Amino acid sequence: MSIAATIRTIIADSPDVIAIAGDRICVDFIPEDSIMPAALLYIIHEESFDCLSGFVGLENAKIRIECYGQTRAEADGLHKVIRSSL
Repeated sequence: MSIAATIRTIIADSPDVIAIAGDRICVDFIPEDSIMPAALLYIIHEESFDCLSGFVGLENAKIRIECYGQTRAEADGLHKVIRSSL
């Protein structure tokens, strides 16, 4: 499972996020016919760490989360509950 999918699972399990966005927490793209509000997660940068014996299973990732809504207030409300879920 990718780090973005793991973060999505953490966010999507929050009752506050479910109350606002339902299951519309997407990784990489939001389907064209999606109802708003919705959130989009995608990896901006990902770097694996190696040592002399090879890959050690550690990664550093920068993930962007964008919130969309019918209004700015709707998107801001989703942003607030996503941030508190993390």
